[in-house]
Amino acid sequence: MFFKTKRDNLDKSLYKGLLINGLCYSAGNRVFMLKGGKAYEFYSPRAFASWKLPATEIDPEVCVEFFSGRLGFRDSTLIQNAKDGRIYLISGTKKRLVTAPLSDYCFDISQIVEVSDAETQFHSDGEDI
Repeated sequence: MFFKTKRDNLDKSLYKGLLINGLCYSAGNRVFMLKGGKAYEFYSPRAFASWKLPATEIDPEVCVEFFSGRLGFRDSTLIQNAKDGRIYLISGTKKRLVTAPLSDYCFDISQIVEVSDAETQFHSDGEDI
């Protein structure tokens, strides 16, 4: 775990060389990815799991200081809305409703992640496929 400091004494320069872009950091029950020197929190544990990346534990106050937005599911993830059963492909951070048979695209149906309606709605709509 990184050094603990009080929030009002937190010096971002201490962490600049320690935080690495593209890596994930676990801060309490929240998980972040560092991109461009900014921390993006994963919308849900399932969204984080879709990225298939490990997370390094860090002091929670650090990521909050660098917080810049939220991340959803990784591109190419198939999600199924538990509320209505619709299946979407995440592409370009948008959800694309799959209207053709999954076999037409050689999707592996065992990779479909069942998600809540809120997790589905986090992604904006893209064109149907």
